[in-house]
Amino acid sequence: MKLVSVQLGGVDWVGVYRDDDSIVLFENSSLTMLNLIELGSGLRTLCDETLRNAGPADSIDPERITWRPPIRRPGKICGVAMNNSASNARKISAPDHPAFFLKPSSCLAAHGQPIRLRPWYGSVHPEPELAVIIGRLTR
Repeated sequence: MKLVSVQLGGVDWVGVYRDDDSIVLFENSSLTMLNLIELGSGLRTLCDETLRNAGPADSIDPERITWRPPIRRPGKICGVAMNNSASNARKISAPDHPAFFLKPSSCLAAHGQPIRLRPWYGSVHPEPELAVIIGRLTR
């Protein structure tokens, strides 16, 4: 099961990516990815039911949509720098323990969307990140 967050016709939607490379949107456009995560084990049931009830006309070609980040405005984005293999010339300092940092939600880019670099950003380098969405309150 692959969940998607997209925009179609100027409206944000969440849906399911099908095995035939099409997308089926959930009927309710006010549904968000966080709502889906909060369903817990009910999510599988909702997805199965949505796919079962979808007819050929309900399949959306991915070429028609604009991809969005899975969660558009997350409460927090926390990162941990543990294995930074950047050259020493680019490192400010290399701590001997993991360094935690925060990122603004404006830093999110969706699948296939451009990453905009501004001249005033200074030195930048590619740095792939792994994202984990935690659907429960944690401390």
